[in-house]
Amino acid sequence: AFIFSSLIYFTRLMQTGDKKVIGAMINIDQTLSRLGYTEDNIDKKLSENGKASYEILGDDNAWILHEGFMALFIVQKFIATAFTLSCVVPGGIFTPTFAIGAVLGQLYVSVLRKVLLFFGIKGYIQYRGVYSILGAAAMTASVTRTVSVAMIVLELNGHLSHAVPCMVCVLSSYFVSELIKPQSFFEMLSFTTGLDL
Repeated sequence: AFIFSSLIYFTRLMQTGDKKVIGAMINIDQTLSRLGYTEDNIDKKLSENGKASYEILGDDNAWILHEGFMALFIVQKFIATAFTLSCVVPGGIFTPTFAIGAVLGQLYVSVLRKVLLFFGIKGYIQYRGVYSILGAAAMTASVTRTVSVAMIVLELNGHLSHAVPCMVCVLSSYFVSELIKPQSFFEMLSFTTGLDL
């Protein structure tokens, strides 16, 4: 009983970081307005304050604004999740996948914003947090191969205006994943452990 309670406690403790990252990605619009970043001055302020340091990595609201740190997070989270899933008692897949998807969505909108600025288009992206929500839903749906992720995301988000984009992202990621590999993560896990029926 002590071992199981310790595992539950440490699993919950390790997921706290993912929940902070997901919350920071979704609430990035509030963070940008609180820091005084606008469409016109965000690149200049980030280059002034963007020195790679432990202060930036320690602040959840600072590193999420830099593309390099977001890419580093995705790689590290992927490796750490693969390591925990290869253990005898595998860890969770839903929350780490959700966090990777949220950061991937934010990385996408950051690159998209820079491409649009290159072509002289300003003010096209109004809410950056929506892309984190859609990225998290799409990534989780592609790994778990469940469409119900869209309902979970809509319940977490509370905005029904995101229902159609969320369903489009979830269904498209589902179908692309089916074309690449027609098995979900859970089917592959049960096959490798010999529980395939």
